[in-house]
Amino acid sequence: ENAILNSVNIQNIPSDEIERRTLRARYRTLAKNATEQKDAMVRVDGIALRQCLDAADAEFSKVKKAREQVLDSQLLCQLSAYGVELAKKLGAGAASAMSAKDLTTRLKLFCVRGVDPINAPVDNPAAFDWEKLATTPAARFLVRPAVTFSCMNGPMDVQIKERKVAQRRAKTVVGEAVNPGTMDNNTKTEEEEQREITALMRTVFKVLKNEYKTNGNKGVLLADLVCNRDSFAQTVENLFAASFLVRDGNIRLSDSDEGIVAKPTEKPKESDWASGTAHAAQFVVNFSPADWKEMKEHVGRQMMAHRQPVPQAKRARAGDGEAEKVSKRKK
Repeated sequence: ENAILNSVNIQNIPSDEIERRTLRARYRTLAKNATEQKDAMVRVDGIALRQCLDAADAEFSKVKKAREQVLDSQLLCQLSAYGVELAKKLGAGAASAMSAKDLTTRLKLFCVRGVDPINAPVDNPAAFDWEKLATTPAARFLVRPAVTFSCMNGPMDVQIKERKVAQRRAKTVVGEAVNPGTMDNNTKTEEEEQREITALMRTVFKVLKNEYKTNGNKGVLLADLVCNRDSFAQTVENLFAASFLVRDGNIRLSDSDEGIVAKPTEKPKESDWASGTAHAAQFVVNFSPADWKEMKEHVGRQMMAHRQPVPQAKRARAGDGEAEKVSKRKK
């Protein structure tokens, strides 16, 4: 900014602007000197750091605008970092930063009068001003009088507080979290899933056959057959089992005015498939929780009962029992 001041006609610049530019130039000079003299700034004597701080404080009294405040804050942050680095050298982990010789030398420079404060006490011990050494730190502590009390501070007889014995509360058995509108994300083995699907297919087909005989060989609405008002997940499982029954030829579906109707049929034989009289069928449906909520409102009678979830340990025992039965039959 000094170059700018030299190249521009100073007469056209307001006096306060010239002072601000000069102040910013001095701040930048202080920051530059602090960077170049970092080693001196972080010495344990702290003389260079104190001088730089005093110079910055003197310049701060002239700061009036935000631009100068920014430079002052940047310089203060820089000097604060140097102060932290200096303080680390004086910590317990860095006791070698100042030796006993350094302490003695600084005491001589502070308390010995004369031209040569380092060597003067050797020839004249009285040159060391012990009174200055005592009164200087004492002034730091005697500025305020000591705190006194004119009354008793606390009771005379203090009883030891008995420690309360912690009482452990019995653990409350929490029931299983149930959310009928979500799918279960349990960990089942492939054999367990296959067993449960096969058993569910038998149950769905048995319920359909019994209802078919009861109502005089009339079809059953698919929604009444698979819907479970208490669980979206079990409704999906019932639909899944019904789709396998349609694929295998055990259930035939047809349209009606009331909806999709399901009827039990005899499963085609191998000869029917070979001759071409039996045809493969697929049952594909898009089903969401919103569809399930709407289905619950239109279902007349729920045919499939709600199934209670089986704990993992019980499923494992059941699987071991099935494996044991199979091994016995093989024997």
